[in-house]
Amino acid sequence: MNGLEKTIVHGLVFFVAVIRTMIHVFLIFFLPIKDNLDLEYGILLTRFTHLQSLYASGNAIGNWIMPEAFCKLHNLKELDLSFNPLNGDALPHFQVCSLASVGQLYLSGVYPSSSLPLLRVCGLKNIRRLDLSNNNLIDDSMPHCLFNDLPYLESFELSRNNLKNSNHVLSALCRLWNLKRLDLSYNFLDDGSVPSCLFEKHSLLESLDISHNNIRGSPGFFSGIWECFFFHIQQPDFTRDPPSFRQSVNLESIDLSINEFIVDSETPSWVPSFQLVSLNLRDTRLNQKYGHVIPTFTSKQHKLKSLSLSYNALQGNVPSWLLYNNTLLMLSLRGNHLYGGIPASFQFQASNLLMLDVSDNCLGRTLPTNVLELFPDLRYLNLSNNALEGILPSSFDHLSKLEVLDLSDNFLWGKLPPTLRQNNTSLAHLVLSNNNFHGEVMPQFLNMSNLAYLHLQNDGFIGVLPDAMFNLPVLKVMDISGNYLSGNISDYFPRFPHLAILLLARNRFHGTIPLSLCQMQKLHILDMSANLLSGVLPSCLVNIAAWIEESEVILHSFMWLSPSYTNYRVKVPLTTKGNALSYECIPLSQMTTLDLSMNRFTGEIPSQLGELAALHSLNLSHNILSSHIPESFRNLITGEFRSFL
Repeated sequence: MNGLEKTIVHGLVFFVAVIRTMIHVFLIFFLPIKDNLDLEYGILLTRFTHLQSLYASGNAIGNWIMPEAFCKLHNLKELDLSFNPLNGDALPHFQVCSLASVGQLYLSGVYPSSSLPLLRVCGLKNIRRLDLSNNNLIDDSMPHCLFNDLPYLESFELSRNNLKNSNHVLSALCRLWNLKRLDLSYNFLDDGSVPSCLFEKHSLLESLDISHNNIRGSPGFFSGIWECFFFHIQQPDFTRDPPSFRQSVNLESIDLSINEFIVDSETPSWVPSFQLVSLNLRDTRLNQKYGHVIPTFTSKQHKLKSLSLSYNALQGNVPSWLLYNNTLLMLSLRGNHLYGGIPASFQFQASNLLMLDVSDNCLGRTLPTNVLELFPDLRYLNLSNNALEGILPSSFDHLSKLEVLDLSDNFLWGKLPPTLRQNNTSLAHLVLSNNNFHGEVMPQFLNMSNLAYLHLQNDGFIGVLPDAMFNLPVLKVMDISGNYLSGNISDYFPRFPHLAILLLARNRFHGTIPLSLCQMQKLHILDMSANLLSGVLPSCLVNIAAWIEESEVILHSFMWLSPSYTNYRVKVPLTTKGNALSYECIPLSQMTTLDLSMNRFTGEIPSQLGELAALHSLNLSHNILSSHIPESFRNLITGEFRSFL
């Protein structure tokens, strides 16, 4: 590191320290460290003896801050060293340093090479929250003292490790008598991995996450977790009734998703004594033998904020008491067999829901005309694939807080309400594809400054693209394929500096490809197939950076939603090698496509296209191009080239 870099780094650390001194919080931002910093930067921490919180994740702490620096922070209460490669000398010996005040320690993603770094944690006698997730921990990595010397530990996060055969660790958890929150998700656990004592003795347990494991259950496995909730465990040699859950009345959060349970909530009829805040029973074959009904006990849960019952083949109407619950904020009923439309509110009570996903059901009927009165606070609404009919009510215009709207794959018809696309600054995802909308001109989009994903494919729109449609500054995905749009390809597409996917296939566009299209540096997928385009292929396509060298584009999926839910994902159709595929959730750098097939292009194929080394699929078939294939196409070894001349 040269002198200038040292000065910049020192200045950053010192500046942050000064502005945070008054509130006793110190935050180290990620620093572009190229070499090990001198000891002076570690010693800098020793000047802040009143420091209470230190957040230093992702800073190569193991390389540049010496343990002695931590020992001076006698008032430290919260320490975050996550995602720093820690070796045996990178952590202070907390007991020797007299750092008894530390109550929260975050060591996620530090990948200790041995048990030595964690041995030093045992000196934190008053620690209440410990995060050791994302470390690939096994028995040998975790010392005995973690379970003997931490009597006040209340929250223990062990997700994304490898604890399947770690009998010592799992049985030792039973000695943590004050444990309230335990996360064992993503650990390859099966029935034999988890000792029954873990669940028999923890009457204080409030939050338990064992999702994303291979647990099927066994007698006594869940004894004491949940009062009067019965599980039928699918196990060929299991002949006794499954255990009931009677002791832990303090439970607030349960996540049993994506395991192999068969859950029955209806026999016998019961009212639980606990009040949950979060319940995730996604894909648990819920009430499979008892009518596939929505659990009636949820009507008595008066603190419930987050509920997922998706992918359970549930049947019947959506009950009003579930949608218009006073406390519920997030509800997912996706992938069931529910019908009867969206129920009306009882006693004119509005819903508090922020997120509602009832996609992939059989709701039928029409959309409610008073949707704003029913759901005034909605941020996320997904009613796709439900056989909904009728027009899109004008009340959807006024859902000003809505960020995601997906009404695709229904039988909606008519014109879009004019104000849906005007002055709606919150909307980021608009998905109306595969309906029967129509209109003489493409809808105009005004003042939708946050719209990033626009899907209007296969909707029957006609006319030309108006200039006003290009006022979408953060647009990343546009799919308007499969309509009856005409006119020239606009010169205005470069107004979308972040556009990564542009699908214009199966329309009636004509004319030439504008040279301005070559300015779209982040374009990964371009499909103009099955139009009436003509002229020569522009050689400037070689200027599109994403086709020359692999680059990543992040397509955000609204992670403000609970990670327990299947969040909205961008899905686009893709035709390659003659096959119609669906692109979803693959790194965009691995799927770059240029499809100009089934048009009227003439002339030679530009040799410059052979320089597009990062292009995975190139389709120029069904045009009137000359028969010569450029020699440069030998460079496209990993891609696909088809040309039918």
